[in-house]
Amino acid sequence: MGEQSMTGTLIREDAQTYTLDSSNRPIPAPQEFFEDMMHSERRFVGRDTITTPLAKVVVSTIFLGIKQDNGTFFETRILGGEFNDSHWQYNTYDQALNGHEQIVSAFHDNQ
Repeated sequence: MGEQSMTGTLIREDAQTYTLDSSNRPIPAPQEFFEDMMHSERRFVGRDTITTPLAKVVVSTIFLGIKQDNGTFFETRILGGEFNDSHWQYNTYDQALNGHEQIVSAFHDNQ
């Protein structure tokens, strides 16, 4: 069974938690550092709100703090609109930032 963190995230008991170093690379960290990161603005790689003719859309890219089963640490998710709940995962901060910018740009290009 898992343990629920202060952020409400269900964490497997054996899960390694991570924080970001000064170069935005994930590094193993004790639970309290993970909790600090999850409440920090540093967790956000990007967050943009876009108003399209049909809906208001939020593109949010975050550091997850736990290595996912596929080895990724970052995720972009679309909230609202036609692509609601679409998501992409990334291994590095730079990949996440680039992916976020590409998605935001695609929304702007299609308006």
